[in-house]
Amino acid sequence: MSEARALTNFAGNSIATLVVGKWTNTVDLDRVEQVLSGRDPFDYSSMTVDSHDVHLGHSPVNPADQLQPTPQVDVSQYPHQQH
Repeated sequence: MSEARALTNFAGNSIATLVVGKWTNTVDLDRVEQVLSGRDPFDYSSMTVDSHDVHLGHSPVNPADQLQPTPQVDVSQYPHQQH
């Protein structure tokens, strides 16, 4: 049962990573296809210890940069109701 949970967790994390990457436009789908098809396998020797050296192939898009500020509502114009 433990192996089934681990496999389900791995599959869910993998799919979620791709969904969020697609949603935020930070995933290179051509590269994903190349790696998953075996034409460009992962090279462990290219890994670095410093997380600042991670190369995504393009500049990631931060969706928070595209958010608009929440409009402020003047609540003084609404009558106060007591319960």
